[in-house]
Amino acid sequence: MAKNMQPIAKRCKALGISPTVMGYSKKETKRNPGGQMRKKKSEYAIQLNEKQKVKFVYGILEKQFHMYYEKASRMPGKTGENLLTLIERRLDNVVYRLGFAMTRREARQLVTHGHFTVNGQRVDIPSFLVKVGDVIEVREKSRSSVKFKRLLGEDAVVVNVPKWLDHAKNTLQGKVVALPAREDIEAKKGIILRHGLALWDTLESCTITGASDASIRDVVPNDIASLLAKAPIEAVFCNGATAYRIYTKYLLPVSGIPAVKLPSTSPANAACRPETLREVWGEALKDYITVSNL
Repeated sequence: MAKNMQPIAKRCKALGISPTVMGYSKKETKRNPGGQMRKKKSEYAIQLNEKQKVKFVYGILEKQFHMYYEKASRMPGKTGENLLTLIERRLDNVVYRLGFAMTRREARQLVTHGHFTVNGQRVDIPSFLVKVGDVIEVREKSRSSVKFKRLLGEDAVVVNVPKWLDHAKNTLQGKVVALPAREDIEAKKGIILRHGLALWDTLESCTITGASDASIRDVVPNDIASLLAKAPIEAVFCNGATAYRIYTKYLLPVSGIPAVKLPSTSPANAACRPETLREVWGEALKDYITVSNL
């Protein structure tokens, strides 16, 4: 089956997911604002949409997905959880999870170009499935490139890797210490729900060039009025100066809740070390959550 070449923004809109899931800045089409369907989706349509989301996010084709499903169905346990485990074990996904690439697409390209080894052996197959004990690292010949040099040093960004992977700061090496499980994803959701937090975009759509916030135009603010009608919002915290500027200009007049501007947690914000981010965010949220439990 041919690969879907639809632009990322339109594909995300059609599947009902945010481009940030793909590692891209907020970038959406303004066609069909709100993405409302004309009729209620059938159960089949819902399941089909979820399958398409998985294929799109992980960058796999129908034939590959079918192969993973067949393999997952023959494994002991729940087929859905087995399927998630198999797809998460792909080498391109592991490279992305370890922070060696900003997106899965970039990770897939880096793997294809032969920049990584598994247990000392060069592997250039993105779909290669890693196993517990495997060591993934950047090839010696590739370490001199600017791409990988910026991952080292005191100012290197610390990536929060899932607990089934191990990656020490200032190294270009990672290790699979366990098999991925659905609980790894659910745990993050649990933290958010347990503390009564909500993650929300200030914009419904905009036009942006690359990842440059300075290029944002054609702004369409999100419908904060509907959010306030559904949830008792007590405080608003903006992740970065751009979010704060947009919120103050477009959404504050509607909500009446002044926002607190906090430093961006984006990997692009190399000026703030992880320790500083934790301290500043922890101080701002201390009246709402127990930081030590995060």
